[in-house]
Amino acid sequence: MTPHDRLIATIKKRLPRLQDWEVADVVKDIEEAGLLAGEWVSVKERLPEPMTEVLVEVNGHRGSSWRNNHNLVAYITYGGAWLEERHGISPLDVTHWQPLPQPPQADTGHD
Repeated sequence: MTPHDRLIATIKKRLPRLQDWEVADVVKDIEEAGLLAGEWVSVKERLPEPMTEVLVEVNGHRGSSWRNNHNLVAYITYGGAWLEERHGISPLDVTHWQPLPQPPQADTGHD
């Protein structure tokens, strides 16, 4: 069972009155908040929302700076093409993705 599936099962168990669409909305909010960051999702299992930046695992070699597998920030378009966020490189052979983590809290200088 994937982390995504475990999350859905836990929500349904603890909040049995929620409809499936309500559970899906809660899961989407959790994912978009980056609370599931660190959990790789196969693109065969599920895709992120279009135009949402995510960390991706790319298979393939693209020039001397690329390894056979490489992590980078990218997004999937509404048409289903993966684009690298910084340079708009496409097409990418994305195998897995995960939500980006939340940025660190600003240091206020008060300890």
